[in-house]
Amino acid sequence: MNRRNFLQASAAGTGLVLTAPALVIFETGCPTSWIQTVENDLPIIVGIANSILQVITTATGSGAIAADVGKLVTESVQTLSTSLQALQDAVTAYQANTGTGLSRVIAALVASQADIKAVIQSLPAGTIAPVEMTIIVGGVGLVITILSAIQSLIPGAAPTGVTAKAISAVSKQTVVMPNAAALKTGYNSLLWLHGYESAAVK
Repeated sequence: MNRRNFLQASAAGTGLVLTAPALVIFETGCPTSWIQTVENDLPIIVGIANSILQVITTATGSGAIAADVGKLVTESVQTLSTSLQALQDAVTAYQANTGTGLSRVIAALVASQADIKAVIQSLPAGTIAPVEMTIIVGGVGLVITILSAIQSLIPGAAPTGVTAKAISAVSKQTVVMPNAAALKTGYNSLLWLHGYESAAVK
């Protein structure tokens, strides 16, 4: 079983999605109207990343995750958290500088997406207990989903080919963005189900 199939199997039954579908929205109002959505959603994915770290710490202590694996996954999630903070800082600076510095926002987003892939690569098959793997994979999937949605909102952040296809799709149907708050609730429910309520995202 390859890594992709393993991770998808680990997430089965959680109601959470590991990989995000193409999500696109086009604003017709103020060109910076995306900022509020990004500011609302970023704290949620930062909270999910911190929650994953808490789960890993607890699971390593209980033996559900081997110490060496826990260290590897922790380091990758910490790197992701740093990237997400850099993205928050870039958005804040963009807003403070009245719309300048968009390239910094996009660069920070790209870095965050690369770091979430590194988290996936740090999950060796068979070395993490199924419950903890399900929680980690579920959280990672939500971060991917929300980052993909953020990418579709930021002007110039989506690849040209994706944008072209999106324009065609949006002309035929209404595209609905994922509700980050609802996704957070689903993730917290997963934590409560498996006894990790102390790691719930506030």
